Amino acid sequence: MSLGEVLRRFSYGVAGPLSTDPRGTPVVAPRNLTADGLDLTALRYTTEPSPAAARLRPGDILVARVRPHEDRSPLRFAVWRGEISGATFSHAVSRLVPHKDLLLADYLEAWLRHPQVLQQIEVLSWSTERELLNTDIVLPALEEQVRMVHVIGKLAAERADRKIQLAKVRLIRAALRSSLLGGDASDA
Repeated sequence: MSLGEVLRRFSYGVAGPLSTDPRGTPVVAPRNLTADGLDLTALRYTTEPSPAAARLRPGDILVARVRPHEDRSPLRFAVWRGEISGATFSHAVSRLVPHKDLLLADYLEAWLRHPQVLQQIEVLSWSTERELLNTDIVLPALEEQVRMVHVIGKLAAERADRKIQLAKVRLIRAALRSSLLGGDASDA
């Protein structure tokens, strides 16, 4: 089954000037999609009118190409969960709207992040959406998608906990070095 068969819609966002003036409509741009999801701290706004069809709704999947890093994919994905009311998305961001009776948004995001799938879709030119929409998707039953999303969520939480623990260990190590060497911890 192709990705296009399980999506209700594929669309690009609005084009126009963006500013930091919060009196406009919030616009999610590629800079707001990170390897871990959404970061709305550097949000931009538009005063241009945006059509209702361009407004983000919970369950929309946002996809953007960003400058590639050596260890990271140039593609970013995030599930919109209604973080900001009335927000829209920029022309450099694509929106995938899954058929809710066939495909969970969280499963689609996890599937898109899978290394084999990333390898397959990174090479697409994306000059036409047909290439992405023709990509074959592994589509288990909804119950299995729920189970898989739950397992992936647990693993992500464990990973986040390990990152916090590692940061604490690094702080302790720096403090010990500072104490033992009698210098500034930042020298380490």
